[in-house]
Amino acid sequence: MHELLVSLLVFFAVVAFGGAIISARSARRKRLQKRLGQWKWQRDAAEDAQGGSWLSRLLNGVGSTVSSSRASVSLKENLTRAGYYDTNAASIYLGAKVFLLLIGFVGVFVFLLPLSLSLPLKVLLVLLGAALMFFAPNFIVDQRRRRRATDIRQ
Repeated sequence: MHELLVSLLVFFAVVAFGGAIISARSARRKRLQKRLGQWKWQRDAAEDAQGGSWLSRLLNGVGSTVSSSRASVSLKENLTRAGYYDTNAASIYLGAKVFLLLIGFVGVFVFLLPLSLSLPLKVLLVLLGAALMFFAPNFIVDQRRRRRATDIRQ
């Protein structure tokens, strides 16, 4: 009798353990399918005809002008890990950095112009504001890369 009871308990334990493994794999597969389903494999036909939005075309042009050669492999890898797969992603990224640097310079300068601060302090604040704007794309890409890595690990 004990042999039959032990055999049944072992059978149920194996079935429960196997069911738990199958359930965990199924849940992971569903998360991956959900994430993969969010990708746009084909661009919108209207965007293809126009070559993208006006802003992406502008940033791509600025980025291509600024970068004398092709983008580094590590930059392309970081952008890919963050979910930016477009062939022009690196030049758009570099264009955004340059564009934000200029906006930072001009914006902080215009903001500080009427204030009665010393010239060295104004220069320091303008440089600090421009630097913060310049590194904003780095923070955004890094945050998106971490979020995607967390989604994959779950």
